[in-house]
Amino acid sequence: MDIYAKLKKAGIRFNTEGQIHKDDIGKVEKVLTGKMILGYPLLISGTDFPLKKILDNEESNKEMYQELIGKSKKKEILKLPPNGQLFHLGHKLFLADNDSKEIVYYVQYTLQHFKSILTVTQIAVWLKYVSDYMDLPTGERVSKYVFFNILLPLADAIMTDAMQTSDGFRFWLNRTREAISKHMYVYAVMRDADTVTRITSTNQLNEIAPSIWGHEAAKENRKLLISKKELFPED
Repeated sequence: MDIYAKLKKAGIRFNTEGQIHKDDIGKVEKVLTGKMILGYPLLISGTDFPLKKILDNEESNKEMYQELIGKSKKKEILKLPPNGQLFHLGHKLFLADNDSKEIVYYVQYTLQHFKSILTVTQIAVWLKYVSDYMDLPTGERVSKYVFFNILLPLADAIMTDAMQTSDGFRFWLNRTREAISKHMYVYAVMRDADTVTRITSTNQLNEIAPSIWGHEAAKENRKLLISKKELFPED
């Protein structure tokens, strides 16, 4: 059953153009979370990503902006000139463009234990490709800042998400290469073979990546983890 069939089975309605009905936008997160925290890093196309349909559409994006910006429990993380704000709300992070009244970057994450290690996983990520707010004043990309400076400190490690577009796959490879260059701890965990391999070079990463990402069911129990501390001491 594909992801759209699962959403429809859960009662999510779509209009004639294939967009999620505006009254059901708030229900998608629960269904999406239940789908995406399971399994291995499954490579999917951008069209298989329901949140993309909501945020790519100007009308439903603005509706989500109004919904999120109105939440009293949101916490401001950063101000981005001239009029952008990065907020933390529950297990979500979103970047609001307060001029256009749109969401230009959105992350949903989950915390869970994996081999007794507390991990954080991005389960939904979206960004607007053309925006004044994709870079910090320092020049650092917002998505990279969130990955290393907001999400990773929440847990012992950040772990690959269960479903990734090709853009998400490239993002993870780039962050992993950066982690290796900073002498952080990167692990490939193969639960089906009961092995843990520390990755210490980009060449090693390039060799092992095809065994982590893909479509085969045999990869269901394979994960990549990035940590600032040693998780699996070597004998």
